[in-house]
Amino acid sequence: MTLDIRKLMLAAAVLCAQASFALTSWHEDGVSGMTYLDGGPGNEESNFSGAAAAKLLVNASEADGETHVLFRAPAALFGTGAARLAKATATFKVTRARNWDGRGILLQPLAAPYDAASATWLFRAESTAWETAGGDLLDGPSVPGVYDAEAATVTFDLLPLLADGDAAAAFGANGALVRLDAEERPASGFVMLQLATEVNEDEALRPETFWVELDSWSDARDFAVSYIDSRDAATVYWEQGGSFVGKVILNGKDGSECRAILTMPGSLAELSPSRVQSVVATFDAEIQDWDGEDIFLAPLATATKLERHPNNDTSPVHGPSWNCADASTDPDASSYVIGGETVGNAPWKVPGGDWMADRAVRGTVTPPSGAGAGKAEFDLTALWHDDVARAALLANGAIVFLDPDAFDAAKNDQRMARVNLYRPDDVVVDLRNKHSWVRVTEYEALSGVPATTYIDSSAPDRNFSAANKTLVTLNNAASGHESRALVAFPPSLSGVDLHSAGSVNLLVSYFRSWPGDAGVNPVALHPAATAFRPDEATWNNATADTAWQTPGGDCLDAHVTAADSPSQSVLAFDLAPLLADAGAAAALAANGAVIRMLGDAPEVASNNGYNVNGSASASVPAIVLAPAELAVRGIGTDPGTGALHFSVAGLDPLRTYVLESASDLASPDWTAEQTFPRSGELSVLPPTNAPAAFYRIRAAD
Repeated sequence: MTLDIRKLMLAAAVLCAQASFALTSWHEDGVSGMTYLDGGPGNEESNFSGAAAAKLLVNASEADGETHVLFRAPAALFGTGAARLAKATATFKVTRARNWDGRGILLQPLAAPYDAASATWLFRAESTAWETAGGDLLDGPSVPGVYDAEAATVTFDLLPLLADGDAAAAFGANGALVRLDAEERPASGFVMLQLATEVNEDEALRPETFWVELDSWSDARDFAVSYIDSRDAATVYWEQGGSFVGKVILNGKDGSECRAILTMPGSLAELSPSRVQSVVATFDAEIQDWDGEDIFLAPLATATKLERHPNNDTSPVHGPSWNCADASTDPDASSYVIGGETVGNAPWKVPGGDWMADRAVRGTVTPPSGAGAGKAEFDLTALWHDDVARAALLANGAIVFLDPDAFDAAKNDQRMARVNLYRPDDVVVDLRNKHSWVRVTEYEALSGVPATTYIDSSAPDRNFSAANKTLVTLNNAASGHESRALVAFPPSLSGVDLHSAGSVNLLVSYFRSWPGDAGVNPVALHPAATAFRPDEATWNNATADTAWQTPGGDCLDAHVTAADSPSQSVLAFDLAPLLADAGAAAALAANGAVIRMLGDAPEVASNNGYNVNGSASASVPAIVLAPAELAVRGIGTDPGTGALHFSVAGLDPLRTYVLESASDLASPDWTAEQTFPRSGELSVLPPTNAPAAFYRIRAAD
């Protein structure tokens, strides 16, 4: 029997989930040719390519000169179409900052190439002068850098440059120049940042480019879109007449209807459901006469197939019609055997499509703004964690339809409500098709990156993942503000054996609380009903592109309340009741949790709340699995040493229990730390620089 301790800090949170895009590809690489040019007296003809750092400097006097940094991004970055890029950044480590005054940092493509080994303030290559001393800049867009003093980095968002054809071409061919804003020089002295270059042997200091490419679709087009039309029940519209959309229409003028047919990307089949946090399908959409009618997606109960000729011309081989799930459009196509009978096509059981009505999910439609396209988005997460629904999506595809109950309103208004879903397809050059994609968020290994944050109603559009605190508060009734914490869990939590684990305690340490006029309100943990991204979540939004259905976080009614520790330094939530409920357990694993205060806001005191991180002495653990025969009597922290102290009842006095540790819960290698005292009292000092620590107590004999 073992007792496992998973160490969590809501501030430096190492619990489990990092967003990765299984249907996209992400890349990271260094930079090349990084050097700097110095316009100071005596340095105009000096080359600094061998330096371990590149200087960005502005002197008070223009005569004393300034320095510019040059670099080239990886060629692979420019091989991806800008419309396929979800993110592209360049990050440089700052090894030294002097007299920093917060001035702007600009990155701009060069108008001419340079030779790093010979470039100087005056020359871009040996015997070839710059037209403008200090570097020839392209007459076009530049992007600002963000200097993070705490992380000691400067980061540039490269997407605006890559979206501009001329800028991207110049950036790829010639490289880029980074400079400090010298419009207003310092009153005296100088302002300087020193950036590490790739010649530095310390990997942690290496400049880095990072980019995420959305679905690089091939001619195979494993994610396909078609539609069926009740007016032409036998017609296959799969790429007929140049149609590249999935029409979803309620025709109030004649009572007809179109429904979109989707096949899921084959790459989705490679995903382990236990590792998937969320699956969201987003489509650019043409929206007409739509008046807020609900749109739904459901797994198909009968398989359809959207298949082209091998030469990939626009004539399809198979496709659905209103009458048939898989109608042949080729007289030489193979026949199908259904129920022992040979037929020329595969009929729907019900004309218009057979779908799993009990597994339909409601989509979100966003009308176009400005020059942008409209959007339609479907959260498939619940379907993905349902074995039957997931199998149907992969094998049969999905159908999208507008709410049939809205037909009467459309008829009364003589409207033809329409939401056309566009397929991401290189054959179609219209930009409105370029951003239809499926995003999959996966859990990483348990030693993942920070996955907690808090959201605040007083700043409803701000993300606090970079803050050094995590708040759970109810401000006074007059202000009406509230803060809530969001927590993501490792997939292994859903695998806890509740028959042997009597309690599953999530421990949240805190170092400060504010009692209201009637004391601190109870704190509850709810399974989240919508998946969130810690680095994007706000009071209004779960992710940058997905709003909460209810601001402040969508959560299930099921919840557990926290018990304070004897040392008044840890809140403990026993998750066992939630894990024993299939729906709550699935939501915890897929979406995480929302922690909030219950009850009414205080009338007199400023607020009720917990600041649940910050000091080293309070940033202790968090998940304690206690076997059924053991009972955790109390958990707290030592304010002087930061050690975790807990007392356990139920140890067998005739047996020896050993405390072991590992850097990863899944590690096969555990290190014996000490013998657990028969008194049941033990203090554990967490290892330094290892926030993702695990402990277990096991019987050694």
